[in-house]
Amino acid sequence: MPIVIKSNAVNILYKERYFYLIILLLFIVDIFSFSLLEKQIVYGLLCFYCISLYKETSIFQLFAICLLIALESSFHYNIFGLQLVYILPITLIGFQSQKTFYGFSIQPYILLICCLLIECLVIEPFGLKIPTISAYTPVKIIANIIVLWCISLIDNSQGKLGNRFDAYSRRREESPDSQ
Repeated sequence: MPIVIKSNAVNILYKERYFYLIILLLFIVDIFSFSLLEKQIVYGLLCFYCISLYKETSIFQLFAICLLIALESSFHYNIFGLQLVYILPITLIGFQSQKTFYGFSIQPYILLICCLLIECLVIEPFGLKIPTISAYTPVKIIANIIVLWCISLIDNSQGKLGNRFDAYSRRREESPDSQ
């Protein structure tokens, strides 16, 4: 039985489809969680954006995530692009810190906490006239740190099992018993 090895272009296409499927799924989860809880506590798309800043993603993919985040703010607050007030500066800070502090895994967590603090302490009380609840902000930060941690675990584990399968198939192909 011949083993079919996929080309690099096909693998890139699968990764792009996987990427867009993940951001669409996170967008839907964010909308449903807001609908159920009547408050935005979990920002799955923002967590994925913070991780994507430090991965090999194209500008178009980051733009797609920003567009969905802007659409989310349109659903939540009826103002399109409200969250872009802190997303754009955080993006520039993320690109600069990626060049300066290469290799630290704490950077997405710091960016996420900065985004959540800006939203809870600046945008909601001053821009939207929503009162800040002291118990709400730490719960929001801790919940999103857990979501970011789960997404980073899933993202870091991608491709690990496939490498074992490829090594097994190469050994099987090279052994004289397989012919």
